[in-house]
Amino acid sequence: MVRLVKHSFLLLALLALPAVAEGAEDQMFTARSKHYEVRSDVSQRFAQLVSQHMESIYGEYMRRFRDYGLRDAGVFNVVVYAKKDDYDASVPRPLIGSAGAFISVRKLLAAWRGERSDEEVFRTLYHEGFHQFLFTTMPHPVPIWVNEGFAEYFAEATWNGRSFTTGRVPYMRLFVIQKALKDGEHIPLSDLFAMSDQDWMDTVGADQNRANIQYCEAWSVVHFLAHAQGGRHRARILSYLKQLSEGEDRDKAFKRSFGSDARAFERAWAGYVRDLKPTPDEICRKNLEVILFLALSYYRDPARFTSLESFAADVLNTGRMTWEVTAGDGDKISSADRERVRSLFTCPYDKRRHGISYVLVRDPKTSLPMVFCGYHAGIVYKAHCVPREEGGYRVYVEQVVRETMPPDLVKLLRAQNK
Repeated sequence: MVRLVKHSFLLLALLALPAVAEGAEDQMFTARSKHYEVRSDVSQRFAQLVSQHMESIYGEYMRRFRDYGLRDAGVFNVVVYAKKDDYDASVPRPLIGSAGAFISVRKLLAAWRGERSDEEVFRTLYHEGFHQFLFTTMPHPVPIWVNEGFAEYFAEATWNGRSFTTGRVPYMRLFVIQKALKDGEHIPLSDLFAMSDQDWMDTVGADQNRANIQYCEAWSVVHFLAHAQGGRHRARILSYLKQLSEGEDRDKAFKRSFGSDARAFERAWAGYVRDLKPTPDEICRKNLEVILFLALSYYRDPARFTSLESFAADVLNTGRMTWEVTAGDGDKISSADRERVRSLFTCPYDKRRHGISYVLVRDPKTSLPMVFCGYHAGIVYKAHCVPREEGGYRVYVEQVVRETMPPDLVKLLRAQNK
């Protein structure tokens, strides 16, 4: 799911700050690392996990920006509330309802957990953490498309418990920007690059669909500069940001780094985006989402979903079951395409290339079905379902760092993957 959150660093210089939420602050657990102090009322373990994630993503921030004459940041402050109400009570009014925010006048990164998955919380922290990093260390402000584009880029990074992998291409984000290009609804890059902070926030407040395109497009430009043609354009963004850090005029820095032919730049970017494919882990994510959604629709009662093997046989038996499902990115999958259906049950990282890659288990708390994939380095993908108030179930897929999982579940996945 593409996230759309409000970014406080653009707003808070003029805002009165509310008091810190009472009660929650009295129960805070603290975890410290070299560059972060994390407070959370979720648990000591969770505070420590946030600290580990942020210290590791800090290394990625620095790897990209260490040559720009950064200021000494000292220690970054992060707070993650267990309850959304406590978060809302601690942030300025325009940020109430957001997933997380960097509050510039406090130099504080804040977020809330609630019923959100760890992955959702961490991706919010990676994004807002970049705003915190850049605001604190960069001698001069950078254009909003750079700030948001890199924040979205880092939000898509994957931590395997030891290090980060960047450059991930999520299928929903790619769907948004490719559809905008196809429909002629994308923002001309000259307009994107000329946006002021206020222009950006005005769009966020007025038009969610346009804002979604805005964020995805900024992400795609950063991805293009970082990865197109084997990374040959990285020097351009490095030159551009270096000149900005030295106080150069934005227009002059852009022309020196990217050239004066804006149309050629846009054509190259658009061609790259049109040809871009989701990364293999995202294919697995969609497989799990479709499998569980389809199974819940087929069996109606989740208790009847007891075997992936039996279910796979049923969905491949067109005489028994005729169906079509549309994924979130518009991809239509039907029982008529047997090869496509068969591929749903295979993770791209499963070298066997046959059989079923996934494992069906029951949630020990709810007894609802969960489908796991353990073929990713340091990461496990988990599909699970949550009852809707109006009836039926909503399907979620999330990444889980393997070393944070219960040992018995890890053992089960290892046995299956042998």
